[in-house]
Amino acid sequence: MAEFDRLLLFRALRPDRLTAAMKKFVTNMIGAKYVTSAPYDLPRSYADSSPGVPIFVFLSPGVDVVSGPAAALRTALSRQRCAGTVGWPCTAC
Repeated sequence: MAEFDRLLLFRALRPDRLTAAMKKFVTNMIGAKYVTSAPYDLPRSYADSSPGVPIFVFLSPGVDVVSGPAAALRTALSRQRCAGTVGWPCTAC
């Protein structure tokens, strides 16, 4: 059975499995680089931002934003400014 036909069956019979089947289909047809994403570099985005250039972060289910890059950014922000940091302890004042 052709892979596209399998996708049609998944859509008709098992829509809960369609996302995984589509990921496999795309990986087999055009490559894994189209289904994997690069990790978001929050400190680099912060360095590129300014008061006139805001940062927009869109979260996905299952992403842990509290640890990793967000912790490093929290440390950098707490050293630079205290006013306006909602929920972050102010260690610089």
